Amino acid sequence: MLSIVAKEESESIRERYARRAARGAHHRYNPILPPNVEMRRELDNAMCVLLRKWLGKRKLADQRILEIGCGAGHRLLTMIALGANPRNIVGIDLIPERIAVAQARLPASIKLIAGDAVGDALDGSQFDLILQYTVFSSILDDNVLEALAQKMWSKLADGGAVLSYDFAFRNPYNADVRAIPVEKLRKLFPSGKFMVRLLTVAPPLARILPRQLYSIAQCVPPILTHRLCLIEKH
Repeated sequence: MLSIVAKEESESIRERYARRAARGAHHRYNPILPPNVEMRRELDNAMCVLLRKWLGKRKLADQRILEIGCGAGHRLLTMIALGANPRNIVGIDLIPERIAVAQARLPASIKLIAGDAVGDALDGSQFDLILQYTVFSSILDDNVLEALAQKMWSKLADGGAVLSYDFAFRNPYNADVRAIPVEKLRKLFPSGKFMVRLLTVAPPLARILPRQLYSIAQCVPPILTHRLCLIEKH
């Protein structure tokens, strides 16, 4: 029964992303626009803080890394820039067109899969670090979300970690996404050890702020909309 529900939810996710593309959302997320540069810098800095605490004296190059919903490979490029070994990286995404873009821009030694992470596409592999960036908030069916979280945890080696970045609050103007509060994450990963950071100035506000004010705005919790969580498996 779950496989049928998961297949239906996968089709719904594809439709949501298609609607987003039809609305021209890619223009707002152009990476060279100043607010997107600032949001990305803030996220990368916070990610590095959490990774340093988790890694200790270990090297990122030695970690086996999986990204769920890798899209066109932006985040995997960042991981490589931080020292990850491409031969230790796997990316999976529901949308074949995104995987094709990722294949064209990422090293050939990275394994990229067009498929559903809830299914059997990941075979018996184990990973030390599993990334999900705004994937959970795109899954509106709780059963599918729980199944994905369970699959991620089962693929995670002891001492490994999930790195999750997602909406902390509901967007009333976008019915295609949901909030993933930290309480929800704790239920999805009940045995995990959490490190949590609230960040990202609300994008509509970030787009109208003078660039030099972003660093001030990111210190104002009421206008921050996302959470970055590192969830360690003991």
